Amino acid sequence: MDLALVEVCTQYCLMLIGNDHIRNSIMVPDGHRAVFSTGHATLDGLAQLTHELVALRNDIMKENERSFTKLSEARVEY
Repeated sequence: MDLALVEVCTQYCLMLIGNDHIRNSIMVPDGHRAVFSTGHATLDGLAQLTHELVALRNDIMKENERSFTKLSEARVEY
């Protein structure tokens, strides 16, 4: 579940980076301004967030890989 959430967030951020029309149309909850407007969220900040999400996704995958390796080596004695 953790990986799925991180993956969806990462893909959404990547889509926003690549599509300025959608990115610029996102409004704050009360609708009084765009999220990505002067003095507020920036494309650079979005890129940094995306970079961190990718790093988190990779860390989770490495953690799962170690767990899977340990599980495959586990032996159950009867």
